[in-house]
Amino acid sequence: MNNGLIKYQHKRYIDKPLKVAAYARVSKDKEDLENSLENQIKYYTTLISKHPEFEFAGIYPDDGVSGGTIKKRDQFQIMLQNAFVGEIDIILVKSISRFARNVIDLLSTIQELRDIGVEVYFEKEGISTLDTKSDNYLTLYAKFAEEELVSMSKNVNWTIENKIKNGNYNICGYQIFGFSMDEDRKLIVNEKEAKWVRFVFESYAEGKNTAEIADFLEMNGVKTLTGNDRWSSTSIRRMLKNEKYCGDVLLQKTYSENPITQKRIINHGEKKQYLFKDAIPAIVSRELWEQVQSRMENNAKIYHIGNKNCKNLQTHYTTFGWCPHCRNNYFRKFNRKVEMLYCGQNRERLSCTKSESVYIEHLDKIIPLLVKKLRSNELEFRKYLYDSFSNKKDIEVIQSQMDEIDSQINDLNSQLDEISEESISDAYVALKGQIQREINELISQKNVLNNKKITIANPEKRVQLIIDELRKFPKDDSIGDYDFRKLFKKVIIINRDRLIFVIGSDDMSKIPYNPNSIPMSFIETMDYKFRSRTFTTQFGILVNR
Repeated sequence: MNNGLIKYQHKRYIDKPLKVAAYARVSKDKEDLENSLENQIKYYTTLISKHPEFEFAGIYPDDGVSGGTIKKRDQFQIMLQNAFVGEIDIILVKSISRFARNVIDLLSTIQELRDIGVEVYFEKEGISTLDTKSDNYLTLYAKFAEEELVSMSKNVNWTIENKIKNGNYNICGYQIFGFSMDEDRKLIVNEKEAKWVRFVFESYAEGKNTAEIADFLEMNGVKTLTGNDRWSSTSIRRMLKNEKYCGDVLLQKTYSENPITQKRIINHGEKKQYLFKDAIPAIVSRELWEQVQSRMENNAKIYHIGNKNCKNLQTHYTTFGWCPHCRNNYFRKFNRKVEMLYCGQNRERLSCTKSESVYIEHLDKIIPLLVKKLRSNELEFRKYLYDSFSNKKDIEVIQSQMDEIDSQINDLNSQLDEISEESISDAYVALKGQIQREINELISQKNVLNNKKITIANPEKRVQLIIDELRKFPKDDSIGDYDFRKLFKKVIIINRDRLIFVIGSDDMSKIPYNPNSIPMSFIETMDYKFRSRTFTTQFGILVNR
C-alpha cells in the first residue's frame, strides 16, 4: 500500500487503527545523543500522527548501545514484549543496520514478529518484512553489515598485535594496585600501596588463605584500587596471579570472542600471547613470585579450581536463584561434584548468614511438579494471572508520573522562552544548553514510562502468553533441555524448605523486603534428603507485575 509517506504492507481492519511504534538506536556521542534523541522522537511522533489510520504505540530509543547484539538493548526488548502482547502492529525503523547488524538476530526477530503479524518497515531501504520478497535482500544486507564489523575488527586487531610484537604498548599504572605514573607517563612503584602487595605475597607463601588475607587488609583499613573498604578472595587471587608484580608484562590475556557479541574471554592458547620479562619495575622478587605460583597451582589441583568440568557453566540456572535476605542473585557451584546454588554474597566469604544453598537436582524435580500443579488448575491459574496483571492503580501511578514530567517540561520551555534570541553571551548560551539537556532527559524519561504503560495495559494478551508457555512445557517428570525461564523468571529462596517461583516480571525491586511477607499461591510440597536427614520443601508461585 502506498500512502505517500511509507509503503507498509499490513492489512488495516475497518474502523480499527493500526498501532504504530518506532525504534531508534542513537549515537554514543553525548552531545549528538542529547540532540538526536529529541529530534527522532519529534520526527516519529509527527510522522505517525500524519496518518489518520495510525495510532501512536510508542517510541523505543536505545542510547549509545552496540548494533552487534540485541540482548543488551533494554528498549528493544520492551518493544518486542509489547509487540507480543498485541500492542504494536507496525514498527518503523530508520534502516536495517539500526535494527540489527547480526544476521541471526535480524532474521530470527523478524520471523518471530512475522509469525504474530507484526510488520517492521525500514525507511531508508523502503522495504517491509511482511513482503516475503524482501527476505533475500535483508539477509544480504545484514550479512554485508556483519562482514563490515568483522573486517573493521580484524584491521584493528592486526594493528594492535603488530604494535605488541614490536614492544609498543602502554600500561596505565593507575589501574594496577601498587603502581602509579610519573610526570613522563612512565610506570613507577607506589610505595604506599606496594608494601601491602608484598604483604599479600608473603602471607600467601607462608600458608595463609586468600580470605584471611582479605580480612586482614580490611581490619587494617587498606583501601582497594577503587577506594573501597571491602576486599574479596577474588581480588587477592587476581593480585597473586598478576605477573606485573615481578616485573614482567604478559599481553593478550583476553581477547574478543567476535565483533558481534564483543564479549571478552580468557585466552587459553587460542591467540598468541606476548611475554616481556623485566619490562617494568618489580614489587616482589621473582623467587617469591614463583613460590606463590607453585602453591596456587597445587591448590587448584586439590580444589579443582579452573577445572572446566567444575566451572559455573552458563545454563538456565545461572542467576535464576534470588536471595530475599540480601537481595542478590544466587550462583552455581560444584560442591563435591554436586551442583548447588549459593547466595552471591557468599561467593568469597560467608556474608549472608540467613541464606541457604539448594541442590539443582532438587529443583529439577520441583519445577515439573509445579508445572503439573498449574496445568491441573489452568482455569484458576488464568484467573489469578488476569487479576494480578489488571491493576489499574499501576497505570494511574505511571500516568501521574508522566503528567508531572509534562509539567516540568512546560516550566523549562517557559524558561527558554524568557531568554532573548539576541542573547549571545557565553553565560546565556550555556544556560540555554543546560535547560535543553534537562528537557531532553525528561522527554526520554516520559518515553520510557509510556512504553511501560503500554506493556501493562493489555492483561489478556500477557496472560495468554504465559498460558501458551505453560502448555509447551514437557509433560514428563523431567525438564530436559526446555528453557523453563520462559515461564519462571526467578526462584526466591527463602530457605531450603520454602521456594517461590516468580512469573511475569524479573524486576526484583518490587519484591517485599521482609521475606516472611512474600505471598505464595498454588502451593505444593516435596520431600527431599539433605545429608542424613529428610526434609519437606514447600513451593509455589508469585506473579510479579
